[in-house]
Amino acid sequence: MTTTNDISAILAQAQQSLLVLEQTLRDEAQELVAHTRNPQAISAIAQRKQQLVVGINELVRTGDRWLLSQGLAVGREGVEAWLQRCPATHPSRQVWQSIMDLSARCKLMNETNGVKIGLLSRRSQEALGVLFQGLGVNEGYGPDTYGPKGIGRISSPFQTSYKA
Repeated sequence: MTTTNDISAILAQAQQSLLVLEQTLRDEAQELVAHTRNPQAISAIAQRKQQLVVGINELVRTGDRWLLSQGLAVGREGVEAWLQRCPATHPSRQVWQSIMDLSARCKLMNETNGVKIGLLSRRSQEALGVLFQGLGVNEGYGPDTYGPKGIGRISSPFQTSYKA
C-alpha cells in the first residue's frame, strides 16, 4: 500500500527535475544568443530536454496512479485535493507551489527559445537562398533540380554530374 510519503517523494522528484529543466532551458537560451552558436551543443541540449520531459511525464503518471489509488482525481485537481487533507505546515505544500512556479517559467522559457530557434532557422534558410541564387542554383529542390534518370541539373560554378 502506498503512503502519503510516496506522493511527497514524487512531488520532490518532480521539483528537482523541473529545476534541472529550467537550467537546461537557460543553457539553451544562452547558446541561442551566443555569437558562436554551436549546433552540437544545441542538439545535446535538445536531447537533454527531451529526456527530462520524458522523466517528468513518468513522474506525473506515477503520481496520477497514486492519486487514483487514494480515490482522488488525477493531475493538479487531485494533488490540490490531497494537499487540502494535509496540515497547513506540510512541506509538500511549498514543493507544490514551487512545481507550479517552475512549470510556468519553464513553459515560457521553452516558448521563447522556440521562437528564437524559428528565427534562426528562417535566417539560415534566407542565407542559403541568397547563396544559392548567387551561385545560380535553383531555389530548393523543384522539378528543374533533377533530369531524366535522376541526373542532377543544378548549374553552378561547381557543376558536377551526380545521380540521386
